[in-house]
Amino acid sequence: MMTLFVGNLSKEATMERDVGDILDRWAISKLKFERIGKKENEREHNAFDKAIEEVEKKHSVLDWLQIKEMMYSINDYIWQLEAGLKSGKDSLPNPHYILDDMNNKILAKIGATTILIRNINHLRIKFKNLINKLCKTGFQDVKKDHLSENHELFL
Repeated sequence: MMTLFVGNLSKEATMERDVGDILDRWAISKLKFERIGKKENEREHNAFDKAIEEVEKKHSVLDWLQIKEMMYSINDYIWQLEAGLKSGKDSLPNPHYILDDMNNKILAKIGATTILIRNINHLRIKFKNLINKLCKTGFQDVKKDHLSENHELFL
């Protein structure tokens, strides 16, 4: 576990995070900063950027360029899928009558995309767990009472 400082001088917050979580949050904060901008996103990303640099030094035997690219790609793909769902909601015909026949194709696409996001999130958690195992830090994240724990549901 590592202590991570996030915030500005007037409002410092410390968090204990394992390497897998730092990596995941680094990728998410990078995406937020790249796509949304804003000072708070920049501060958050800078904090996770410094933390990931510490991790890289501590666990220098690993190929961190490839590891970071993988986690960034996973989160980028999830971001794109979720953005598609969000933008598609406005284009649903008769949103108050969601079960109308004319919505069937759109609902099938939304359902398939939702399952895909769930499956990619499952891979994201497995990747975080692998990083924690390789770095001998943190814990293994296991989802309970969640669809992703039943591997038979994966398409």
